[in-house]
Amino acid sequence: MQRYQSIDLLKVVLVLLVVATHSSFLYDYSQAMGHAISNGLVRVVAPLFLIISGYFSERILREGNAASWLKRVVFLYLTWMLIYLPYWVDFDELNPFRSIISLIFGYHHIWYVSALLGGGVVLYFLKSHSNRTLLIVASLFFGIGAFIEYAGEYHLFSAIPIVDKLLGFSFSHRNFLLIGFPFLTVGYLIKKTGFEHKIKQSTLIISLIISVLIFTLESVVLFFRLSGRYGGFDVYIMSFFTCSLIFLSVLNLPIELKKFRTESMRYYLASIYFIHPIFIINYNKYFDLTSIGLMLLTLFSSIIASYFIIQIHKRFKYIL
Repeated sequence: MQRYQSIDLLKVVLVLLVVATHSSFLYDYSQAMGHAISNGLVRVVAPLFLIISGYFSERILREGNAASWLKRVVFLYLTWMLIYLPYWVDFDELNPFRSIISLIFGYHHIWYVSALLGGGVVLYFLKSHSNRTLLIVASLFFGIGAFIEYAGEYHLFSAIPIVDKLLGFSFSHRNFLLIGFPFLTVGYLIKKTGFEHKIKQSTLIISLIISVLIFTLESVVLFFRLSGRYGGFDVYIMSFFTCSLIFLSVLNLPIELKKFRTESMRYYLASIYFIHPIFIINYNKYFDLTSIGLMLLTLFSSIIASYFIIQIHKRFKYIL
């Protein structure tokens, strides 16, 4: 089976960015530097992972053999939601609404699996439509999600308190329909049309540079909007274009590491992604660490824990 080593290496970078932002990396040194990572670089992570999933799931979705894929993702989601149960359910003071929202949309970083699952189901039922229609619908849903996030951040509906409060909840835009489906569709269409082989390298590079510059400008504007407050932002208006172009650029990189089997990293990366928040939560609770120290200790602990998780995975396949 063909390996895309450039994509494997991209996943390494993306997982490191996730651990960094969850560790509030560099915020204790500089608000601007922390923002550049947590509300800049890292905001390409979830979209890129979804694009990658859509690209490599294209054949399964197109041929209608999605049952095994669906079963695997459902069990993956339920397994990790169960593992994190003590963190998203307060047994001393139960909040049914909050618990139901967490169960549907996913706790913390597990929202990605919920978005992957629901987005994959929507794409499966819409895949019979033309490529153009799929792209238009995906763009429309993404646009709605981006508008909701900006409206919530900039309080565009402050005159209507209940609407303003609803738009402020992350699940109102960070969900399977407004993030999962659009970016999965991008990856799916790139693979289906072979677009990576059709776009000229010069066009790709120029488009990527322009897109990244505008994406960065969006991030800078948000930084001044936050006025030094720590905050999270899931997608920018330019995310749809920038993340697609990053994926295409990395996909076309001629990387071939004959002595390094990047596929062996797959389960380690997945395990680090799922387990690292447990270490961050507990290290923050019991120790006073710098953001750099927290990130490094979390990464080291997650790698060690991943070895044992992978051993469990050999018996219980749906854990990773």
